[in-house]
Amino acid sequence: MNLDGETNLKLKQALEGTLNLLEDSSFRDFKAVIRCEDPNANLYTFVGSLEADEEHQYPLSPQQLLLRDSKLKNTDFIYGVVIFTGHDKKVMQNSTEPPSKRSKIEKRMDKVIYCLFFVLILVSFIGSIFFGIWTKQDIKNGRMKRWYLRPDDTEVYYDPDNAVVAALLHFLTALMLYGYVIPISLYVSIEVVKVLQSVFINQDLNMYYEETDKPAHARTSNLNEELGQVDTILSDKTGTLTCNSMEFIKCSIGGVAYGKGFTEVERALSKRKDSYFGRKLKEENTTKAVKSKSKIKGFNFMDERIMNGNWVKQTNANVIQNFLKVLAVCHTAIPEVDEATGSISYEAESPDEAAFVVAASQFGFEFYERTNAAISVHELDLESNVKSERSYNLLNVLEFTSARKRMSVIVRDHTGKLLLLSKGADSVMFELLGKNGREFEEQTKYHINEYADSGLRTLILAYRELDEAEYNQFNKELTDAKNLVSADQEQIVEDILQKIEKDLILLGATAVEDKLQDRVPECIDKLAQAGIKLWVLTGDKMETAINIGFRFNSFKWML
Repeated sequence: MNLDGETNLKLKQALEGTLNLLEDSSFRDFKAVIRCEDPNANLYTFVGSLEADEEHQYPLSPQQLLLRDSKLKNTDFIYGVVIFTGHDKKVMQNSTEPPSKRSKIEKRMDKVIYCLFFVLILVSFIGSIFFGIWTKQDIKNGRMKRWYLRPDDTEVYYDPDNAVVAALLHFLTALMLYGYVIPISLYVSIEVVKVLQSVFINQDLNMYYEETDKPAHARTSNLNEELGQVDTILSDKTGTLTCNSMEFIKCSIGGVAYGKGFTEVERALSKRKDSYFGRKLKEENTTKAVKSKSKIKGFNFMDERIMNGNWVKQTNANVIQNFLKVLAVCHTAIPEVDEATGSISYEAESPDEAAFVVAASQFGFEFYERTNAAISVHELDLESNVKSERSYNLLNVLEFTSARKRMSVIVRDHTGKLLLLSKGADSVMFELLGKNGREFEEQTKYHINEYADSGLRTLILAYRELDEAEYNQFNKELTDAKNLVSADQEQIVEDILQKIEKDLILLGATAVEDKLQDRVPECIDKLAQAGIKLWVLTGDKMETAINIGFRFNSFKWML
């Protein structure tokens, strides 16, 4: 959070070759060489390798790099080696000069003061020049013409023989006499007004937030006047208009849509005349289902066909089993067990992943333990309909990036099968499907479009089995590529990943709802009345963004 503003947990893991170094004494005979990239400002990439000896070389990634200002959680201590120090640290590489937080009024006042000060200097300078000229020409017939100033009693100030010195002294005198031109009291008056404005902001009941019992707090008084000059607001959707609190609400498995709940966007659309969702709501009469809320955070799913283990009775039970297996295994979440109650909560890098793991546990695939080498799941057996402990050996994690738009894991299950489990955006996942994996493609695309119209975020789930020779070749190439310390290492790794992430078998799609913030429509309406334009950046599908705009009653604004 201190580095990039994200509050979600970041998973860090030790190298496989150093897992046995658990005591101070174990480092006595340990020797290794680290080769890595030059210092740079990128927080999300790291290229390097650790050479323990000539035979063992381990690739280093951001998962092994602990940045300064990080906070440790779920571990008591670590052993590490410092890679970058001083100005080479990534934090220092990203540091910039703090921006000026002075308001426009203050900056404009400074310009006015500069102008007045220039006028003061100019007037004093011109007056001193004329004073010097007149002083030099002051004597007439042996007497000074300015007798009324009693110049005969002065030695320097009116001395015609020292007119330059007299002019200089006059210049200093003029600066003091004309100094009232600069209104120093103006700064004091404006600061008093600003302090009073901040007091009014702190005591404004309309800015009081009941849930956290926090009033508005003006931390500085020199930006109050900027609020009235705002013309355009540039905002991110997630966490601003929405809560960044995901709920698993619908899914499509094997071409069959599951989930009977309705989203806030659908309820808003139902109010429009001749709306598809309006007819659907009236036909199914699901008022009770809409009002009911799940008590489980991240899960608001309602469908008796697959709840409470009923999915084993479905005709496509095998597909559902593989679908739930992907949800329970393909992630980087960490389980936290409450010792008092035995309940399990999950820390994940994104709320989407946490919602998927929670949903899998509700369907009978409870992820309960994670190590560097394995993921353990309480899994509902399809044949016996009894939960059993299953361990999946975690071989590789092909991480999600904004460029890849997908995440995959390669695991070995209890039967010895090698499985590639993958999830990602529909824009890339459909292209990775094999000829034999497109059985449910048309139905799934139809459901995804429906979910997008409902304002839901969707992901495609797919998998395939790997043979030993293919995996061994892939793993060797991937390890060699990660050990490369070169500028094009990232592209080489990506090319290798694309070779294994192909010929996938489509399982289905998930749909999660990002809950909207309270009273957002009212807030946007008041901003519009104030003449403020609002631009929102979102990675959603076009249909999702448009219908969320309908939810805010601001379609033109959102589009």
